[in-house]
Amino acid sequence: MGYLKKKNKGLLYSFLAGTAVGTGITLLTAPKSGRELRGQISDMADDSFTKVKDYASDAQNKLSETYESGKRALSEKRMAMTSAMRRGKEAISEERERQRSEFGHEEGTPM
Repeated sequence: MGYLKKKNKGLLYSFLAGTAVGTGITLLTAPKSGRELRGQISDMADDSFTKVKDYASDAQNKLSETYESGKRALSEKRMAMTSAMRRGKEAISEERERQRSEFGHEEGTPM
């Protein structure tokens, strides 16, 4: 799980860095008054924050879904293995009883 957290943090930081660079280029190339520029910066910051929040929420939902899916798969495999082991033990026990009755061995005596 640590690997996924690091990978997602890296993606988030890359996204934030790209947003900051894009915002900076836009601001440097667009001649505006101070008030317009501050308003534009505020709008871009709000928009970037919303995008980051949405991205983080989506990433968290995907991770949660993947975790739950893995948990279900593990539970199913565990149940299948438990059932197979139980059937194997029953088969061994049945075969042991069959051989005892066939060869006349009593309970507790070595075969």
